[in-house]
Amino acid sequence: MTDPTRRNDPGEAQRLKEALLGPELDQLRNLVQRYGDDAALADSVRRVIVDVLRKAGIHDHDRVAEALAPMVVQTVAQEIPRQHGRIAGAVMPHAHRLLGRGARGVVTALARAIDTGVSPLVWMQRIQAYRRRQPLAAVQAGKGLWLEGMALLQGPTGNDVFNDFDDSHTIDLLTAAAAQTPADGTAVLLPGIDDYHWLARRDGLVWLVAARGAEGQAIGSRLARIFDEFCSQWRETFEALGGQTPDPFLTANMARDLEIRCRNAFGTAPGDAPPRPRPWFGYGLLAAAVLALAVWGGMSAWQAYQENQVVAEAEAALQADPILANLPLTTQYDADNNRIVVRGVVGTRGLSGRVEDALKSAMDGKQIDVLLIAPPAVPTPGRQIVQPSGDMENQVQDLYARLNALQSQLAQASMQTWFAQQIIRFDAGTDYFNPALVQQQVGAIAQLFRDWPPEFNLRIVGYSDNTGSEAIQERVALDRALTVMQALRAAGVPGDRLMAVGRGAAKPLSFIQGDESINRRVEFEVYSPAALGG
Repeated sequence: MTDPTRRNDPGEAQRLKEALLGPELDQLRNLVQRYGDDAALADSVRRVIVDVLRKAGIHDHDRVAEALAPMVVQTVAQEIPRQHGRIAGAVMPHAHRLLGRGARGVVTALARAIDTGVSPLVWMQRIQAYRRRQPLAAVQAGKGLWLEGMALLQGPTGNDVFNDFDDSHTIDLLTAAAAQTPADGTAVLLPGIDDYHWLARRDGLVWLVAARGAEGQAIGSRLARIFDEFCSQWRETFEALGGQTPDPFLTANMARDLEIRCRNAFGTAPGDAPPRPRPWFGYGLLAAAVLALAVWGGMSAWQAYQENQVVAEAEAALQADPILANLPLTTQYDADNNRIVVRGVVGTRGLSGRVEDALKSAMDGKQIDVLLIAPPAVPTPGRQIVQPSGDMENQVQDLYARLNALQSQLAQASMQTWFAQQIIRFDAGTDYFNPALVQQQVGAIAQLFRDWPPEFNLRIVGYSDNTGSEAIQERVALDRALTVMQALRAAGVPGDRLMAVGRGAAKPLSFIQGDESINRRVEFEVYSPAALGG
């Protein structure tokens, strides 16, 4: 029982925790799946502590459990990260090795596939195997060793203990073996059989081994020693069998014993997969491909670096001119044609020559192409230089009138084309995608209104992507049009010559929606006041 006079002792809870809950911490760790300052978690731990204290006969267990629960949660919370760190530290080395082996396996498989398909050596081996009527693996064994199979026979009738060969092959082997009478404990090479087939006799048992590869010619003494050791170990078993065929379990053990002995002696055993030579040709092609990619990547990186240097020099030359410094111009370098291309939208006519002069003085020997979108020129009516007389006066006046009308139509078409290029893009809401470009576009449009006679008006059309409902799309589109209209009015464009409309997502230019979508934009339409009855 606890002493009532010690209920307010702050060390009581800690002492009880150490005395009573030490053996229970493992149980609590199994129960706790997550940790932190969680009320439900602390309450679950408190209930476990209450149960432990009640079983221990501790009075006032509810209060003690309430005090101990946060400490237990904190203990578990500190222990779990430590365990995670230990697990990660133990797993990472193995993970690195597994990744390394996986990468090597992928490279080897790819090299082997290349080698199998296009290696001249492999194709020569295929032709050689076809001529010899041998499997390809027998030819690929080369100077190595491949134990293709074996058979163990007993008694004068040659009953199979086990046999890896088909019936026709076995008959050929027995026919060749009939003329051979090697002494016990020796092995002889059977004549008249492809590659190397060895025969060993001991205690009435016959062991036939088929070997491929150049090393198969010189393994007789080792085969004889292996068979001698095998017969010595299994002599009593065969004597007990009395010439009868062993059961499958015993046969499997005998075959496994011979396989182990061969593997210890030669590094391979009958029944193993044929040795696969290293795909050196595939490795070589892969290495050449990697080298070519590295060279190509290096050359591409060097070319990109040089192009960036040229672009940086060109931009520095433009920044040196105070008039061109703040223009939203895009500079590109065409290395194939040694040409610098400058594109952009400007609000003042006649800047193309200034850009070209600035670049030519700084970029000697390079072609300069300047493609600037500037306001179209104001049409100038044709003037009559020579005053005709007589009947020609009316015809000349009519001709000048037609020429002026044609020039006005061409100017109107030029203006329509220019406005069609003035798309103002937006980010979310009414934020411009490129504020510097918008500033130039607004200035160019304001200059156009100042220079041209008041014979056209401008409709500002806002669009949105398909984000949100149709009502939201319509509202956002109109807000964008009103934003541009307000900027134009601030630049000096008369408000009575402007109209703002919103058309939602009615005219998408791209299937891409959301951020950086070109569908979030404002376009311009030129119309005459007469079209609205003005």
